[in-house]
Parts: sequence; structure tokens; C-alpha cells
Amino acid sequence: MDVWDNVRPLLDSGNVDDARDLVVGALSALAVRNAELELLLKKARDAGRGATSEKVTPEQLSLLAALLADATPEDAEPSVEAEMCADAALDQEIVDATAQAEAAAAAGATGESAPKKTRNRALRLDSLRVEETVLPIPEDKADWRLLGYDETQRIRFSPAHFYRELIKSPVLEAPELDDDGNTRIVKCTDQVPPTLQPGCVAGNDVIAAVLTMKYERHMPLHRMRRAFLADQGLDLPVSTLCDWAALGGKACERLAKELRDDVLASWLTMTDATGLRVNDPKSGVYRGTIWCVIGRAEDPDKPPNVLFEFTENGEGETGPWTMFEGRTGYVMADANNVYDRIYNGRRGHAIEVGCNAHAVRDVKGLLPADPRGAYIVQLIRRAYRLETLADAKCMSHEQRAELRQQRTRPLFEDKLKPYLAQLIAQSIPSDPLRKAAQYYINHWTALTRFLDDGRLPLDNNAVESALRVVRLGENNYLFAGSTDAAKRLAAILTVIATARAHGHNIADYLTRAFDGIATRDGDASVRDLLPAALKA
Repeated sequence: MDVWDNVRPLLDSGNVDDARDLVVGALSALAVRNAELELLLKKARDAGRGATSEKVTPEQLSLLAALLADATPEDAEPSVEAEMCADAALDQEIVDATAQAEAAAAAGATGESAPKKTRNRALRLDSLRVEETVLPIPEDKADWRLLGYDETQRIRFSPAHFYRELIKSPVLEAPELDDDGNTRIVKCTDQVPPTLQPGCVAGNDVIAAVLTMKYERHMPLHRMRRAFLADQGLDLPVSTLCDWAALGGKACERLAKELRDDVLASWLTMTDATGLRVNDPKSGVYRGTIWCVIGRAEDPDKPPNVLFEFTENGEGETGPWTMFEGRTGYVMADANNVYDRIYNGRRGHAIEVGCNAHAVRDVKGLLPADPRGAYIVQLIRRAYRLETLADAKCMSHEQRAELRQQRTRPLFEDKLKPYLAQLIAQSIPSDPLRKAAQYYINHWTALTRFLDDGRLPLDNNAVESALRVVRLGENNYLFAGSTDAAKRLAAILTVIATARAHGHNIADYLTRAFDGIATRDGDASVRDLLPAALKA
């Protein structure tokens, strides 16, 4: 009614053009508001559906264009249609590159040119162990001539099982008497394979299986006892399983100690941290911190090493200040000020590499309520799609760096940076999107350092993915039983994550490593037992 009250006097006075402009403006504002409400409704519906795609919808970009139509100069206004076409062309380019790579791989396998390979959804059974079962000839056909066998293929399941090994070592009588004239009896127990602890009834493979089930498959010990061991008639107290896990943790501490120096001396270190509840009998319940560091070699094809380290607090003096003391190479982390001292010379002269996923996270969190961030998300997504294109074309890091210079740098320098500056200039200081844009501008050098080196990743997501194991574990076993247990947990996660990165079967690798550790004293080196030394 307010609009009509303003239009009526204009019509009565004969100002038809002004009345029409007023109505059109009101309808445009109504359309923008209607689009905002639709996006808010969609966000409410999607709230319980988990993670959402980073892809920007046409509705968000259309609403963005409507909002910026009056506030943005014509030459600086993002073209929704042009940006959508650019994304579509890049997606098609990735599809074509993937098809060419698959065709080239097929041609290399057959020795001739092959057509575009379609996705094979058939069962892949080649890697399974084959056991042959030969059925007998029926008795009523015993006199028939055998021509051969018809083969029927079937997948079978045999659960992992425990068994008792009875090791009989020889007890020998020496042919001659001892100095006192008595018969000399010798037990050849030195041939019995040693375990991590003398007299322990659990073999090294059993301890490896317990660690694998608890820390790789996230099965709490009480559930392991009820749902796995008891089914096979093995009734063990949870306290015994705890003791075996502690034995494996102490062995992993020796391996983690050797891995620590390798990780911190890597060409690129990527780091982040998360909390861990600890119920220590002495100091009570508190929340410590587990730091994760991934060390990547200068050769991007070489598997990384992974380090987890527990500290009783999240302060820099017990964490990154000590770990990265005197470092001069690349360090990728979020922009937390706890890392500043390893960049500014107070603790080191490391080169800061920013995480674009962390920087754009606040912008994504404001969508779809604030569609001005849709353009930022679209540009960052296109940068990631260019990395996908490089992967599809199997580019070397030199070729990847050239692609970034030619196609990714213009996205950042010519489109993203001016748009961020425009948002900052047109927004009030308390605007959440302005704060997110200011974060990007403040850390621009670190966030765009990947443009100059094809070996640097765009984000720190590998570390955040590695830290998920802590959250999953805490949901199952709730807390670490002591400070020492938390340190053993960090060592176990270090060994398991590094072994996984090097392509090992976790239980198999732990068994071989524990067998080697059991034969050495506490001061002997175990470098030849690290995941990089033992072949998968």
C-alpha cells in the first residue's frame, strides 16, 4: 500500500513516467527480496544434509548481479553469463583431457589406438586370492569319460581369525658331561621368535591387529572384545587389550622418533592442530593439543611422511615454536598468530604459504544469505578446477606452474583482488563479508605463493583430513587415559598415517616393524624399519 500511496499522486498530477519508474523499482526490489528468501529457505532445507558442494548456483550469481547492478560501475561489474560460460568450457576441457588420458592408457596396454574408454562398473576380481575347489564325479557317472571342467566363479568370505601357536623348541642332552660329571641339558629357546615384551602371550601380529582395529578402523577395545574376539572364542579382558595396545604404542614411539626429524626437515611442511581430551590420573581431566605435520619432499611424486605430536596445551612454545625452530623452508598453515614467530625471525625464517580453503571458508559460510560472496567462491572453484585439469593431463610441476601463470594468476590478480577491494570499499567495518575479504587481502602474498611453484598445493586440506582420525577416535574412545597414553596415541597415528601414505597394508607393516623391533635393544636404530624403507 505504501508504494500505491506514492504512485497515486504522481498519476493524478500526470507524471506517468515517474509513476512507472517507481513501480518498476518496487518490483525489482521485490524480486531481489524474493530471491533472498528462496535462498534462505533452501539453506534451511539443506541444513541437515551434511556438507554442500562448492559449486555456485546460477540463482546465487543472478541475485549477485541484481545486487551489484546499481552499486558497481559498468566496466567492473562481473558478467554472470560470461563467468558461467567460462566454467562450462573448463569443465568440458577437463572431461576431454580425462578421456584422452584414458584412451592413451588403453592404447599403451593394447599397443594400438583405442576408442574413448567408458567407465567399467563390472566387478574387479583379479586381485583376490584364488582357491580352487574340484568337485568329484557323481557315482552314477563314474564310467563316463572326463572332458574337462566347467568353471563357476564365486566370491567367498573367511573372517580374520586368531589361533594358538604351540612352538616346540628342542631340548638337547650334550654328549659329554660337564665339569662336575653331571649330564648337561640345553633348551634351544633362543630360536623362538621374540615378542615386543618377553613372556607376552600375544604375538607381534596380534598387537599389530589390535592397533589396526582400534586406530585405523576406529573400533573401541570393549567393542572389539564383544563383537570380534568373543565370536571366535577368545575371551580377553579389556585391560589385557589395553596393555597390548600400550606395548604397540611404545614400539611406535621408537619409529616416530626417527620419522620426526625427516618430517621437520622436509622441503614443505604442512601443519595444523586439534584438541584431545585427556583423563590423567595425576592432573585430572584437561584438553591437550595434537599437532599434525605433513612433510613433502621436493619431488612431488615421492610419498609424504606424517607426524603427530601431543602437547598438554596449544601454546606455541610447546608446539610450532619448538618444532620449527630455525626453519628456513616452506611452511603451510592457517593464519593463526601462533605461527608468526617462525616467519618473522624470532624462532625461524620460514616462508609462509597460505591455505585458500581456509580463507574462502568464511565466505562460503555466508552463502546463500549474502550472495555477494558467490563470485569469490566461483573464482576459487575455477582455480581448483584448473588443478584438476593439470591432474587429468598428468602435468609435471613445471607445466603446472606454467598453467598457473597463464590461467590461474589472471583469476586472482585481475578478477578476485579487484572484487575484494571493491567489497571492502563498499561495506561497513562490521560486515562479516568485509572481514572475510579483508582476511584475503591481508594474507595475499602467502595465499598466492602457489602461483610461482607448481609443487605447492593450494590448501592445507591434507592435514585437516589427517586430523579427522583424532576426531573419529575421540568419538569412540572419548579420551586418552593419561598424558603418556596421549603421547603413545600420537606415535601410533604417526606410524599408521605414514605407512598408509607409502601404500602399506597397515597390519602387515606393523607386524614386520614389530618383528624387527623385538630383536633390537632400546638404543638400536630402527631407520631400516620405517615405511619408506620397507617395501609395501
